[in-house]
Order: sequence, then C-alpha cells, then structure tokens
Amino acid sequence: MIKKIIPVVLMLVFVTGGIFAADMLKPSPVASAHADGKHEKGDDKDDHDKDGHDEEGGKYDAKPTSGNYYFDFSRQFVVPVMENGRVKSLVILDLNLEMDQSEADGMFSMEPKFRDALMRELLALSNDGYFSGQLTDPERYDDIQKALLRAARTVKDEIISVLILDIARQEQ
Repeated sequence: MIKKIIPVVLMLVFVTGGIFAADMLKPSPVASAHADGKHEKGDDKDDHDKDGHDEEGGKYDAKPTSGNYYFDFSRQFVVPVMENGRVKSLVILDLNLEMDQSEADGMFSMEPKFRDALMRELLALSNDGYFSGQLTDPERYDDIQKALLRAARTVKDEIISVLILDIARQEQ
C-alpha cells in the first residue's frame, strides 16, 4: 500500500516545488514595467522626460512608445516531446501576447482560452518534431512563432505577435 502512495506524494511534492520555483523566478510586475520603459509616479525617475512631457501627456520617456500592451501569462507552457510512446523531454516556454493598448481590457479573463489554443498548437508542433531538433535554429523559431500567432488569433484577431521570452528543453 505504501509503495503505491510514495510515488504519488513525491510527484505532488516535485510539481509543487516546480510551480513555486517558476513563480519565484518570474520577474515582478514592477520590473516588467521598468523593462517596458514605463514608470510610476514616485519612482526614482522624474515625472518629466527629456522633452518635458509627463505621464498625463502620454509619454513615459524620451523613446517613442508604440502604445502596445504585452499580456504576460500567469504560468509557463510545458510541452512534452514524445518518442516511441514515451516522454523524451519537456520544452518549457514563457510567452507574451502583443496587442494594441485599446485591446487589453478583459485579457485576464480570456487567459484560459488563449492557453488552450496555444497549448493545442504547441502539442501539434511537438508531434510534428519541431521541439526534437535544435531549438536555436532561426527558421524553426520563426515557424513556431508564426504557428503560435495563428493559434492566438483564433481567440482574438487583434493579436499583433506572440513573443517567446524563454524557451528551454529538459531531457528526461
């Protein structure tokens, strides 16, 4: 009886540990806002940029902004790579969706639909062998990105691009 319980308990511990580690390694929203060139009032930066425009004027810094919004998924995508009916490796992707700022409302409530569409496409790509070879091949990377964009647009046509922030393969 205990021999059957131990693997289940170990699996739950490892999955929980992996989720916790991924959550701890994910950048904070404040860091993401700074990386996008945005800042909040009260930051170390002055509320005026080099051109004298402030946040109410719609300009955050001296660089031109596109007015795009980047939706960050709450968790990474984990895709199994199968070989001879067994999991050969896992591919882990961190994705963002780029869209116009005006389209950003309601994105968090649509996350399950986006995750489903993107995961279906990722599984299809895995079955087609896209994750078995060299992940750093630019053509393969572009093909993956284009396929994910098509899948995201099945949920919301206004998606500009799917950004692959991180991609890694863990061999079994």
